[in-house]
Amino acid sequence: MNQSAPIPVLLLTRQLSLGGTERQVANLAKSLDPKKFSVRVCCFHAGGIRQAEIEAAGVPVWILPVQAFWSPNTLAHAWSLFRYLVGERIALVHSFSPATTIFSTPIARLARVPAVLSSSRAERSLMRPRDSHLVRITDHWVDAIVTNCEHLRQELLLEKTAAKVIHVCGNGIDLDEFNSTSQSRPPWVGTLSVLRPEKNLGILVEAFGRIHGLYPNARLQIVGSGPLSEALARQAALCGLGDASELIGASPQPAEYFRKFRIFVLPSQSEGLSNSLLEAMACGCAVVASRVGGSKEIIRHGENGMLFDLGDADQLASTLKLLLGDEDLCRRLGEAAARTIRQQFSLSASAKRLEEIYSNHLATSPRNLS
Repeated sequence: MNQSAPIPVLLLTRQLSLGGTERQVANLAKSLDPKKFSVRVCCFHAGGIRQAEIEAAGVPVWILPVQAFWSPNTLAHAWSLFRYLVGERIALVHSFSPATTIFSTPIARLARVPAVLSSSRAERSLMRPRDSHLVRITDHWVDAIVTNCEHLRQELLLEKTAAKVIHVCGNGIDLDEFNSTSQSRPPWVGTLSVLRPEKNLGILVEAFGRIHGLYPNARLQIVGSGPLSEALARQAALCGLGDASELIGASPQPAEYFRKFRIFVLPSQSEGLSNSLLEAMACGCAVVASRVGGSKEIIRHGENGMLFDLGDADQLASTLKLLLGDEDLCRRLGEAAARTIRQQFSLSASAKRLEEIYSNHLATSPRNLS
């Protein structure tokens, strides 16, 4: 292989829609140094705002329409991926979702791809048991597993994964898109999330309902879509919130909401490193998060945000009451949060870290392209 030429790299994700992983794949595909890496992206489902974004940046997207691992077409799709890896002389494969890890890892090994990497971006307890079992098998086949926070690294270590295999690369935030403004903000409390049980959004509705009478001008906005949409709307009605709460569908322009929220809340039961949390911090929100996962790694309570104990509606309500009653405190927390993201979670810093991981594994790989 010509060492002066960019190294062919394939990034895989299940889809390229509005999710946090999809945003990270798109950002990294556009940010890896094109002088070092020739990046291509593969996904199982065509369409989505991130596909258009990646292609507009000149990065090719290949659709491999895997619908289910046990379908009659699976072997044909596996053969297509094998031929692609060999024909394009792919030197490094990095899968970002459980489905693409399960599917691509054994094929990349058979194709003798020099470096095969997977990702751990959420607690494995959230996976279906079968998928969790299969991903754990691939842990022994990959050269590296990239996590986005120390919490997930520790989870892998508890599963007896070798420490040398695990690398932490924090999410990268596009600071041109997500940035703070100095304008005064209305007393709006908001969140942006997929509406699933592990996000624990019911506790946010409950806590806001408890203190809303003290702040009649305050508003709660929940931005996102998912299976709990109707349940959350019913809960808001039972809490008597009426026009004080609003459920808004998933948005392709999250920064517009973050720059309006005075307070952003992430009440998750389980979390790796939330893109929404980082983006809200970059936009200068006073952030409040449950004391779980990667959230407790980046939020210094009372300095650049606030933490509350998981499931404690009283504590969350007290925190919202404090912040809604002190606009200056919200401003100070928001400014400190934005500094944290600029200093530690820029897109360029994340891309540089990933390039380092890629280069090190390519340099030490026992498998070479002939």
